[in-house]
Amino acid sequence: MFETGTIGSIQHVSRGPDNTLQIVVQGIERFRIEQWLDPTPYLRARIVAAPDVVESDTETEALQRSLRDLTHDVLELTPQVPKEVRDFLTQVQDPRYLAYLVAANARLALQDGQQLLEADLVKDKFRILIAHLTHEKEVLALGHKIQNEAREEMDKAQREYYLRQQLKAIQRELGEGDETQALVEEYRQKIEAAGLPEEARAEALRELQRLEGMPPQAAEHAVIKTYLDWVVGLPWNTLSPDQLDITGCDRSPSELSGRY
Repeated sequence: MFETGTIGSIQHVSRGPDNTLQIVVQGIERFRIEQWLDPTPYLRARIVAAPDVVESDTETEALQRSLRDLTHDVLELTPQVPKEVRDFLTQVQDPRYLAYLVAANARLALQDGQQLLEADLVKDKFRILIAHLTHEKEVLALGHKIQNEAREEMDKAQREYYLRQQLKAIQRELGEGDETQALVEEYRQKIEAAGLPEEARAEALRELQRLEGMPPQAAEHAVIKTYLDWVVGLPWNTLSPDQLDITGCDRSPSELSGRY
């Protein structure tokens, strides 16, 4: 059991279809346990109010401004939060109310929320929230970056597909489509038959893909064809017999060196 809690006023109680209770509670003030009393028929304790300490100094003002700006940045990266919430945040001037308002919407873990509640100084609550929101901002910014990069890759792939379809349509109109496809298929069969290592095979297929999307009139078309002819023409799996036995050689070193 925690030693610090919140005095609350029950505002509304409703029972759901599955017989669960939904209770709306308004927080009023912090309290601390002075003494635990008899646990029957329910756990009771003697408490004492523990109001937050608000220091009106420059440090509190600076922390409050920093928290407000940071919260605004986090809300900007969270599109599901209504704009009215961001606008309302800028109007809150009371430091204590600002701390609890931000904390209520900061998705704090239980232990972090309890640490915030137990802090006596409002400026310490500001520091806890600033540390949490700084991390949250970094995570949200990274998530947006990943989404944007993924979206750009998808847009690029869709654009390439669209352009390739246009190119194929143009080639068909010019009577080049069948010829290009036949050439590509011929090289694909040569690549498969050549027994290339995996790295060389991947590079050859990549160049073949470029050739497929390129008109025959392009200057690089002939360059890629030459490259593919060279790749599939190499003796990847053909080995010449090596003569490694030098004991049977009847020539002197001087004769051999003169020969070479």
